[in-house]
Amino acid sequence: MAAQFKRQLRTIRERLGLTQAFAAKTLGVSPPRISEWERGVRTPKPLTQEAILMKLKAGAPKRKSAGATKKKKMR
Repeated sequence: MAAQFKRQLRTIRERLGLTQAFAAKTLGVSPPRISEWERGVRTPKPLTQEAILMKLKAGAPKRKSAGATKKKKMR
């Protein structure tokens, strides 16, 4: 379970384009804690792991598609 969590955490973080520092801020932990989790040095309890992954996905900034542009309001 621990090996799966560390892979999932890193994969999700990288796919979302997040740094460990941003992920840490989103989750309310220190950047070294993210590193410890990703390296398997520390492992949260299973229910906490699930909550961490869900919160990380939910707290990630929304990415714009490559073709998206801002539209200005016309008066």
